Amino acid sequence: MLIKHLSLGQMDNNCYVLSGPPVANSAGCLLVDLGDAPGPLLDFLAAQNLQPQAVVFTHGHYDHIAGLKKLTRVFPEMQVIIGRDAEKVVRNPLKNFSAFFALPFSVKKVDRLIAEPESLEICRLSLKVLDLPGHSPGSVGLYDSQDSSLYCGDVLFAGGIGRTDFPGASQEQLLDSIRRKILTLPDDTRLYPGHGPPSTVGAERRNNPFLQG
Repeated sequence: MLIKHLSLGQMDNNCYVLSGPPVANSAGCLLVDLGDAPGPLLDFLAAQNLQPQAVVFTHGHYDHIAGLKKLTRVFPEMQVIIGRDAEKVVRNPLKNFSAFFALPFSVKKVDRLIAEPESLEICRLSLKVLDLPGHSPGSVGLYDSQDSSLYCGDVLFAGGIGRTDFPGASQEQLLDSIRRKILTLPDDTRLYPGHGPPSTVGAERRNNPFLQG
């Protein structure tokens, strides 16, 4: 379940702090995406005495991964989890676009590669992995059926869809991901995107101009 949402960095990236039902003597949590300026996240984790067991990157673009260096200085045991096809993106400053900001960055250590149809069992959570290609190679979503929520990265936004003018992107593939993997979920499923406010599957099916017709 979602315990904290923060908007981080110059691109207002959404970072989510998740954990399952509380149990005695457990302060573990899971992070979804980081943004490039994780100071407020570090402050929140310290104030709540939370220890991130892992971070999942929904995809490998710079604005979602660049906070990793600062996080691992504080939490060196934290695992890094990405989609199977995203490894080539996070490791390459040209493909993750950090080189274009004159701040070349790459993820040196990846602990686990995930892909559909596996589930991620961590921090008392069970999250189904959805492959959601189209915006970036290896884009994944994390679906929590118990909490009726999907962390969908930059694939689908409230009233919009992810950009497809990047190398390795495809609008056809993106729309196919949305229609086959997201719009087939129950209408009341909450959508937590990589930028902007949350939405629901039903609201996007009815109102998103990119999904009509």
